[in-house]
Amino acid sequence: YKYKKEGKGVIVKTQPKITKENFSQRVDSYEPDKVFIMDVPVVDQDFIDDINVPVIWIDHHEPLDRDNVKYFNPRIHNPGANTSASLICYSIVKGPLWIAMIGIVGDWNLPKELAEKFNKKFPKLLPKDVDTPEKALFETELGKLIKIVSFMLKGKAGDVLKCIKILTRIDDPYEILDQTTPQGKYIYKRSEKIKNDYDDLLKQVIKGKGKDKLLKYVYHGNRMSFTKELSNELLYKYPNKIILIARE
Repeated sequence: YKYKKEGKGVIVKTQPKITKENFSQRVDSYEPDKVFIMDVPVVDQDFIDDINVPVIWIDHHEPLDRDNVKYFNPRIHNPGANTSASLICYSIVKGPLWIAMIGIVGDWNLPKELAEKFNKKFPKLLPKDVDTPEKALFETELGKLIKIVSFMLKGKAGDVLKCIKILTRIDDPYEILDQTTPQGKYIYKRSEKIKNDYDDLLKQVIKGKGKDKLLKYVYHGNRMSFTKELSNELLYKYPNKIILIARE
């Protein structure tokens, strides 16, 4: 949105897959010039064939073969590449670095050149001595911002889309962190409510962790999904354990 000031975002939540049944109708109703698919590991050929619109697919998961799509994935040429989709997008269109860093560091990446550039602009958010993505995620103000945005993206689709629209009106990360504008305050307050639920869940996991090499925790599906956030934080806290987080 910052790049073109237009476009319609569609949330892919329930399963990380684009199918004809789930998404063709949404494309038809909007009638776009192009469809961009970001960071989704599976796109069905039936969907690509059905919508009859140019498709640009940017991803970093296991590469797949598809026809009639412009497919950009660093693992096609380097199977061991761990480049986040956010970094690929930023390298193409640039835009606000703080937005890019939320996605890049949130995906467990910390490119040195971007970290240095970000530090010059926002030294309080990412100090110079932070040199690993896990430290950036769990020991910095940037990490706090990443959590806020991650929690902002949970809940009902209508609420999430409202937050994303508000986010397009925000020009500075301190608007959110310090709640200096109504828009920033709204994002912060909504995320804080969801964070309380997450914090309760994290306490339960830590309380029952035991001395075993395996740290296993299963939680009920009627709660919001915190699997990614729990896995990342537990990996940071207990790097020598095998971690299994499951949602019923």
